[in-house]
Order: sequence, then C-alpha cells, then structure tokens
Amino acid sequence: MALSFSSSNVPISINNDSLGTKLTTYLDDNNLITKIDCTINGSLVDFLHLIVCKSKFIRTNHPDKFTSFNSSFDFYLVNSNNTKSVLAIGKISESEYKKIKFSLNGVVLDNIQDKLLENNVVCRISGNYKNYIRDDRIFYQTQDLNFLAVAQDKRTTEHVPNPNIGVIDS
Repeated sequence: MALSFSSSNVPISINNDSLGTKLTTYLDDNNLITKIDCTINGSLVDFLHLIVCKSKFIRTNHPDKFTSFNSSFDFYLVNSNNTKSVLAIGKISESEYKKIKFSLNGVVLDNIQDKLLENNVVCRISGNYKNYIRDDRIFYQTQDLNFLAVAQDKRTTEHVPNPNIGVIDS
C-alpha cells in the first residue's frame, strides 16, 4: 500500500515510521489526553491547549470543533513539502481511522476518515466526498448530495378559470 496520498497531504499509512515524530501525550484517569508536548520554533508548548483555544472560535456543533481526545489518538509532528503540521490519528475500529491535520497554531486543516477495504483499497471520507484509493490513485469518487424539496406555492387564486375557454362550439 502506498505511504501517502498527495491530494490532501494526509498520509494513508498508519505506520509510525512514515508519519513523522511522535509527540508525547499525557492521560488522566478517564483515558482522556490532558497534554500534548510539541516543540515549535524551539519552544515546548502544550498543543492540546492551542487546539482548545482555536476551537472556541468555532460554533458548537461544527465537525471541526475538537476539545478533547481519548487514548486511541496518537499525535505526530509531520514535515511535508517544507510545511510542518501536527497529525492526529485515532483508531475507530480495526479497519477505520480518524485523521485530523492541524496547523502549528492549532487550526484544523483536514478532517478525514479512512476505511480499509478489501484488495488494499482505502475509502477516504472527507465531508460529503468519498474517494476510493488504490496504489496511491483515486479510482472512484462519490459525493453525497442533499436536495431540498421545492416549496409549495401558498398563493391562492382569486378567480376560477373559465371552463369554456378552448371549447369548440358545434
């Protein structure tokens, strides 16, 4: 399987060796991450604090609002195309992974879910798009569309049409 997928710059791989530098995380008694040590420009910062601070500017039910992570998440400092970012990878099940890419100031850049399918196919879900990837190439793509029903006209007619219009007299 290919190590990376270039269109979103979020690696398909979950192999630690190909992801970058693993960041140190600290857990509380409920297996929630309380701190993420990350060195940015030579200074050690709590990256979780940056994420939570940036999340305050996002509306409550937005899918990119993250305020906590459980112990299934690992964080990596990634250097891709001379741009550094932090990649969070959480295991949902044996074949599903949540991947969130953050800028170094804690802003969500990508929020995707990868599902491993048969024959080395990965289904990458991002928003309402699904990309099916094999050998680092998209071979099938779908998009879920929601159509709104046309609103019914609520105007009333003031007169009844003449039923004799268009009738031929004999």
